[in-house]
Amino acid sequence: MHSRSTRRPEDLGDFLRRVHMPPRKHDAGINTEGAHDVLLNFAMDTISRIMNREMKALDPLMRAPQGEISEEKLCGIRLEQMVSSVSAAAPKTRALLRKVSFTPRQEKENKIKSPEPILLMSVAMLCYSRSHNLCKLQKMMTMYFRSCGLATKGFDFLNSIGICMNQRWVYAATEHLVAVAHASLKKDIATYPWFGSHDRACSLIRSRVPSESYPRDL
Repeated sequence: MHSRSTRRPEDLGDFLRRVHMPPRKHDAGINTEGAHDVLLNFAMDTISRIMNREMKALDPLMRAPQGEISEEKLCGIRLEQMVSSVSAAAPKTRALLRKVSFTPRQEKENKIKSPEPILLMSVAMLCYSRSHNLCKLQKMMTMYFRSCGLATKGFDFLNSIGICMNQRWVYAATEHLVAVAHASLKKDIATYPWFGSHDRACSLIRSRVPSESYPRDL
C-alpha cells in the first residue's frame, strides 16, 4: 500500500504530511503522534546542512577583510547586483527567509513592498556572525552612518547586532581614506597644470595687502 501511495513525488509529499500529522478523531480517546518528532528532527538536520553549505558558498561574495579599505571598493557595491548574487549562491536560504518574511496575507495583498533589502541584510548579518571578514555590506553601511553623523555608541550598538563595523574601525577607515585622497590630490597637482580663479586671487590680495598698495589693474 505504501508503494502505491509513494509512486509519484506529490504522493510522497502527501504521505509524509500524513505521517508527520496523522488524522485524529475528536473525542476518540486516541492521541496518535506518528513520526512527528522524527520527521521534524530530520527536516531540521537537512535544512541546517543545506544552509551551512550555502553560507560557505556566500564567502567569496561577502568577504572583505577589515584591513582592506578603498574608495573604489566601497563605491563599487551595488545592492541590486548583490541581491542577484545572493539568490544565485544561496537559493534555499533566500527562499526560507523569503517565506518567513511575509505572512500569507501579505503575499496575496502586498504589491509594492519588497522584502529583498531585508533578506539581503539578514544574509549579511548571518555571514558577519560567522566571520568578521565577511563584512562587505557592513562596511558600506558604516560609511553611510558616518556621513549621517551617527554617534560612537550608535556604531558600537549596531556592530553588536551585525549591521555595521565598530567605532574603532570607523576612525581608522576615515583617516585612511582622507590620507589617500590627500596623496592623490598632491600627485595631481604635481603632475597636471592647474589654474586658480582670477576673482579669487584678487579677493585674497585685497584681504592681505593695504589698499594703497593695490596694483592698478586690480
